[in-house]
Amino acid sequence: YSGTSDIVDDFDCAYMLNTVSQQSDLTQKVVEFSNIKRRGNVAQTAAYSYTLDADIPYNELLLSVQEINPDQLTSVKQATEVQTDAQIIESIAGCLRDGIDSKMKLAEAAAERAGCSKRSALKVVDKYTGNDPAIHQWGFTVRARGAKVFMLLAPPSGSTDEPPPVVT
Repeated sequence: YSGTSDIVDDFDCAYMLNTVSQQSDLTQKVVEFSNIKRRGNVAQTAAYSYTLDADIPYNELLLSVQEINPDQLTSVKQATEVQTDAQIIESIAGCLRDGIDSKMKLAEAAAERAGCSKRSALKVVDKYTGNDPAIHQWGFTVRARGAKVFMLLAPPSGSTDEPPPVVT
């Protein structure tokens, strides 16, 4: 008995289609094809974008399809993850600014502020921990008895997060 898997069994190659959410550009949709069955030399993944304009004819919709290169797809996925985690990231940053800096207390307080589970908050703490301000939001130092004390990272130089100082 195969169930629904017999459909894939009948083919030599199969891809799963996933939407890559891109909130910043509401006029385009990005999708990714991920290979789930492979026989031969085929791409593991492929990504494409197309317009969401409902007022264009079907042939123009087809002509709007463009391939996305892997580097561009990676940046779109990272931006999507940051947008998805934005509320929890802001809650964690607020906790750090308020002096809550040990991992478990940070996760508890951030989960309460963001209205999510402690597990979700812990995942976000771990996901954005590091020393590279271009990728990470906070870092930590190890103190007495191996306690990890977290602190916010400075934004990368050239970042537009804060307005430039006014010179008079």
